[in-house]
Amino acid sequence: MTAALFALALSLAPGFSRAAAPADSAPTLADVAAHFDALDSSMTSLTCHFTETMDMGAGQGAQSLSGFVQYKKPDLLRVEYKKPEAQSVILDGKELWIWRPGTGQAIETGMAEWRKSQPMARQLLDFGHYGRLLKDYDVSIATISAPDAQGFYGVILDLKPKNGGAYSLRLGLSTSDYFPARTWMTVGSVTMESEFSDVRLNPEIPDAAFHFTPPPDADVFKGFKFPGAGQ
Repeated sequence: MTAALFALALSLAPGFSRAAAPADSAPTLADVAAHFDALDSSMTSLTCHFTETMDMGAGQGAQSLSGFVQYKKPDLLRVEYKKPEAQSVILDGKELWIWRPGTGQAIETGMAEWRKSQPMARQLLDFGHYGRLLKDYDVSIATISAPDAQGFYGVILDLKPKNGGAYSLRLGLSTSDYFPARTWMTVGSVTMESEFSDVRLNPEIPDAAFHFTPPPDADVFKGFKFPGAGQ
């Protein structure tokens, strides 16, 4: 399984202070960092829908995914994939479960094992820790668009892992709220582009939403080891 990189979209529920007015000048990395830090301090949970296109490269074609995300600090996560097939990914803070109802398979692994083997798993847990991106990556502003009709700039950030990881990130955001509306990740020949919608910040989510018990007739694979990739 390849874990998708998630980022938040442009629309935010009440509770986080957006930029009050259009910027007087083009934004800097310091501006982005300040807004990321403000969000990090205010976020406790979120829900959102997502769509993602994964281009496998080397003539293998593209795959489209869509679904719904629930997240709760510090490390509770549930991802419900709707396309191309139903699949649930549940992280309860210690264990990760992958449930594939179409095949009746339930796969379990430790959170640390999953994060170690999957280069994008770290980003899944970076909800509420966006300021950390600017510390863990070498970040540069790739492009800044001219202000739109409302006076807001469009910004694209390039991020490369400082630990030498064999992947790169690109985030597209607007100075209206400094959130990535689109996110690209490249791992080798594979490129993933994500977009999010219907974002709700700090909704009430019961902890039970992040608990999974395999059905009695499921084929259960415990202690599953993912192939290492892009450390």
